[in-house]
Amino acid sequence: MTDLVTGGGGFIGGHVVAALVREGRRVRVLDIAPFEGLPDRVETVTGSVTDRDTVRRAMAGVERVFHVAGIPSLWIPNKADYEAVNHHGTEVVLAAAAEAGVKRVVHTSTGAILFYPLRQRSTVALPTLDDMPGPYCRSKFLAEEAAMAAAKRGQEVVIVNPTLPLGPGDRSCTPPTRMIRDFVNGTTPAFVDFPVSLADVRDVASGHLRAAEVGRPGRRYFLGSPPLPLSEVLATLGQVTGLAMPRFKVPYPVALAAAAVSEMVADFITRKPPTAPLSGVRLTRRPAAPELARPLSDLGIDLRPLHETLADTVAWLAAEGMLKKPLPR
Repeated sequence: MTDLVTGGGGFIGGHVVAALVREGRRVRVLDIAPFEGLPDRVETVTGSVTDRDTVRRAMAGVERVFHVAGIPSLWIPNKADYEAVNHHGTEVVLAAAAEAGVKRVVHTSTGAILFYPLRQRSTVALPTLDDMPGPYCRSKFLAEEAAMAAAKRGQEVVIVNPTLPLGPGDRSCTPPTRMIRDFVNGTTPAFVDFPVSLADVRDVASGHLRAAEVGRPGRRYFLGSPPLPLSEVLATLGQVTGLAMPRFKVPYPVALAAAAVSEMVADFITRKPPTAPLSGVRLTRRPAAPELARPLSDLGIDLRPLHETLADTVAWLAAEGMLKKPLPR
């Protein structure tokens, strides 16, 4: 039998594939991206999770599905793509998995939709669709609802909610890696201080495999660390690199106004990613709430120390030529 990894050519998906290969599993990857760095014996299917026929073909003979595919960016030129890929693509994958008799599906959601609603910080009530701060979060919220609905119908669907993943191998430079790169390169002179939850991508991949093995259908598992102030993360990054990190903190209203202008310019003029997506700034007021999901310990996973994750991320960025100058350390 075979494990299918949708989005296996991406950052998290690539690490899930590598972890499965190390366990001796047969792996098939469905992705629209170039298949760079995948082991030779991994079978590949090129196509989108929005294409029903391609997804059905990729499901043939599959025992487990790791549905990792999705748009991770907080800004894209065509906002309708969020709904098409993140939400509708999940519905296509779940339907094809049910049709093919797949034993278990692990759905990759996100920690960005698990936060206390602004109106009621004192409870552990789940946020609603109206609480989502932008189109990315709305699409992932709806995708998770589709996964929960499939579990209620009897499919063995387990949900994992990774927070901001860091580590080696992020060739597309997703937002968390870009944040570290820009701080090290000195192109981000100031920051909004807020509680941030990070996770080593290798631990996130291990969490996916453990969820497939021991996770309970219809439950979500929080794949991330307890939130830390970004200022503490930057202090650790300074220790790792030997560089002085920015100390100037931008007030939230100023950051929100700047992001609104930046995103308007991106949407209507440049069509290039804004310096700070509006959704990202809004999320700083909605820190992740691990209490809304099962902890990593339920899966038997321990997170690596933040220092190790940052050091490996910086070393990989340096090896890939993404840093502007040699580091003191």
